[in-house]
Amino acid sequence: MKSLETIIFNYLENYPPSLELFRRLKQAGNLYLIGGVLREYRDWEAIRDLRDIDIIIDIRDRNIWEEILETYRPKKNSFGGYKLECSALIVDIWSLEETWAYREKHIVCEPEEYVRNLPRTVFLNLDAIIYDFNENVWYDEKYQEAMDSHVIDVVLEKNPRILLNIVRAMVLKKRYGMSFSDRLGKIIREQMKLERDFVGKLLEIQEKRYRGLILSGEEIEKVLEELG
Repeated sequence: MKSLETIIFNYLENYPPSLELFRRLKQAGNLYLIGGVLREYRDWEAIRDLRDIDIIIDIRDRNIWEEILETYRPKKNSFGGYKLECSALIVDIWSLEETWAYREKHIVCEPEEYVRNLPRTVFLNLDAIIYDFNENVWYDEKYQEAMDSHVIDVVLEKNPRILLNIVRAMVLKKRYGMSFSDRLGKIIREQMKLERDFVGKLLEIQEKRYRGLILSGEEIEKVLEELG
């Protein structure tokens, strides 16, 4: 069976500039893919439409890394990482040691334990899926538990973008036909009390995040009603 690295490289052969970027990133350090692209691969056992990808990098060659930043002139993204745009691909990338949960001391561990603990740094259990691109190793226990139980739960509650994650949780709930855990439901109800136009705010965030609406206002209201 082909590794995900091989599948991604084969896919990017149709987009030579993006393929070159990936090769240079791999030379710069160990790459750890996270989240959406991995769920897509698990859903379809293929990469169908790779438009954006989230990567954490353990930088090993600082010179190559600096050359990449100089070449692509990336913008700063959320949580202190970089957004690199290349051909048909958008890469959001963060340094392993600067991962937000480690930097803010919400998860404290030794640097040699950073990789193993990456699944603990995300808000939702459906995001707790990591792929070691260089070694072809998966860290996906929490993700698999979520898929088996059909329950979307919270891994790390501390997060500077709670509303965005609530939107994502609702979108994933619809996509996979899942339910919310009591803990996630409680967080959503608490946020609802803090926002004057909660549904309107979620619609605004959703449209910006997905460049359109996946859930209507009525669908969001229905989810909120189910939470009580």
